[in-house]
Amino acid sequence: MSFQVYKPCNQTQNKEEYICTNKQCLAEHKKQLHCYPCLTKLHRDKKQKISHLDDFMEMSQIMIKVQQKKDQRTLFLNQIQQKAIDFQKEKVQYIQKYPFHAIEYLEEVVLKVENEISKFLNYLGCQQQMMNKVQFYNQENHNVIFDLFHSNENQYVSNVQQKLYDLFTNVNKFLQQKDLNVYETLLNQKKKFQVLEEKVQALEKPFSLFKLIKYFSAILLVIIFSNLFWQQTNQNTNILFKDEQKLIESIKLTVQEQMSLLQLDTKNQIDEMKQKWFEELIKEIEYLKLFNQKLKIDIMELQKSLKDQNQAQILINRNQKIQIEILEQQFQNQTNLITSLEMKFENYTNQENQNQFQEQKGYNNRENKDQLIVIEGQDQKVDIKLEKALKEMKQFVIEKIEINRNYYNAQLELLGRIHTDFPIILLTGFQLQYFNDFTVQFTMNKIKDIKEQVSHQAIICLGGIDMKKQDRFVLMACDYAFEVFQETVNVKKARKSRSGDQLYWYLVKNYSIGFSPNEIIDLRQTDNQDVHDKKRFSHLLDHPNGGGRRIGDQLTLAYSPDHSFAIYAIE
Repeated sequence: MSFQVYKPCNQTQNKEEYICTNKQCLAEHKKQLHCYPCLTKLHRDKKQKISHLDDFMEMSQIMIKVQQKKDQRTLFLNQIQQKAIDFQKEKVQYIQKYPFHAIEYLEEVVLKVENEISKFLNYLGCQQQMMNKVQFYNQENHNVIFDLFHSNENQYVSNVQQKLYDLFTNVNKFLQQKDLNVYETLLNQKKKFQVLEEKVQALEKPFSLFKLIKYFSAILLVIIFSNLFWQQTNQNTNILFKDEQKLIESIKLTVQEQMSLLQLDTKNQIDEMKQKWFEELIKEIEYLKLFNQKLKIDIMELQKSLKDQNQAQILINRNQKIQIEILEQQFQNQTNLITSLEMKFENYTNQENQNQFQEQKGYNNRENKDQLIVIEGQDQKVDIKLEKALKEMKQFVIEKIEINRNYYNAQLELLGRIHTDFPIILLTGFQLQYFNDFTVQFTMNKIKDIKEQVSHQAIICLGGIDMKKQDRFVLMACDYAFEVFQETVNVKKARKSRSGDQLYWYLVKNYSIGFSPNEIIDLRQTDNQDVHDKKRFSHLLDHPNGGGRRIGDQLTLAYSPDHSFAIYAIE
């Protein structure tokens, strides 16, 4: 059931268009809308005292406020959604170009990242669907409307931004866990190379001290054993001595053979390790070459894009110059044509006068004189009309050329910049769109009127003027109309102008309109960021007491009659 048209009350016949916005009443009453007498009757206690009287509101007023909140949330959610989509594109491209993993592995990572971001986008979609329900009041969307009516918008914005930040953090941590950080990968490879190098150095030592001690001990034991045996038997000394020498020789040969075999094994192991290490190194170098090649391609594409943009801008400037030259040539041609027409008309008039004089020669002098006077009067009228038309044509052509020249000069000298102590007389060709002191309220409706009067490509210059020096701006910035009057919602960040690197705009409903030299702002109604910055301007918007407040480092100009807000435009 829709309550756009409010039904009459059965008892009083008044429209049932009032409701108590107290949360307790909203939760208890099944029938919410009443006429005003019935609503007061429901809230009257035994002592005839009316409770919640300050919470009585017309449903139409509630819906206006709810609609405003809905519009703000929808705009904010669209911006958050775009940030999430841009983040997804950036990460997917980064993963797909990563050179150190297999394609199947990267596709699996991309799928997980997209799933994670899709969950957040679905959450935003649910929020937007809920906003779409807020069209008309009925019992079904009663809770949605009043939840939105009582909601804290700053808290809501903060919560959504925190969710977006958590999403970015989780995705980056996930990529780090999946070894998709170029710098960490290179660091790990470097550590592997160091470990391999240490192993190779260890293998290059033919014998360790432990092995030498081992073989030396074995030889020593054999000698001692032989000496003991010689002392015990003490027989056939010469034979035993010879046997002992043979034994020692055989042991030496055995040791030498073992040493040769060990050296050969060590050399083979070293060669194998070197070969393996060399292959891994070649593989990593190939990966790095591939990655560098992709980086070079990206850089070349970026350079090409910048070059194309510069060429396009040069072409636009060249076309504008050509158009001005064409207009000047057309003006010259029109002037020559007008001069030629004047000469022909003068010759024709003289010839016509002579012919008429010859034809009227037979009449008496008085009649001839009267007719000549009439003819001369007609000729004068024709001359006046022709001269007026020629002047209007000349004036139109001159004004058109002058406007184009002034617009072109404004693009070169003023566009996308912040100016201080700027004389208004230098705004050649600009038309005044708004001028009032800070005691006058500046509204969104006024902005709408200005936008209807000028095109979106018009150049707008706005700023603050000290009434003691009305011939110059204390602080002024110039940009295209679609840049200046583009609505924003963030009270901490301004939007960067596409016309300049040091100009940022903001236009936040129920806060203010203004500009700054960087994106950081602090809107507490108006901008309070960096109180010493002389290039910040902030003017109250839709404030019941008036406008103004900040021009440069002057932050106490609210409702001041000694300062003014001015807007000029050229198109």
